[in-house]
Amino acid sequence: MAGKIIADQIEHSTAGSVSTQYVIEGSAKAWINFQGDSTASDTADYTRDSLNLSVTLDNGTGNYTLGFTSNMGNANYCAVSSGHSTNIVERNSQHTHVVAFTTSNFIILCNNSSSLARDWALSTATVHGDLA
Repeated sequence: MAGKIIADQIEHSTAGSVSTQYVIEGSAKAWINFQGDSTASDTADYTRDSLNLSVTLDNGTGNYTLGFTSNMGNANYCAVSSGHSTNIVERNSQHTHVVAFTTSNFIILCNNSSSLARDWALSTATVHGDLA
């Protein structure tokens, strides 16, 4: 039997309590861990694990469109990405950008310190905001 719990506060026996508003608003609404340097033709083959996200399109070296399974309520959410390559020389000087926010997807760009696009062995992203 399906049901729901209605509560304004959650209390732990030793750690204190928290308003359910912090749980609802503060929880990640989506995240993903994928292998960006995969040569798989099917993008699902290189998603290690995810919640409400899938790599929907490999746009080329270091450029990925991540699509939501359940859309966001607006395009003003917070998305953060990270990762690294297997190249030890470049590993400490890599950066990533999150661009093109829409309610259904966003794009991450992975670069080395010279701003050259790179496919990373480990790519991750987390999203906070309101679901539609």
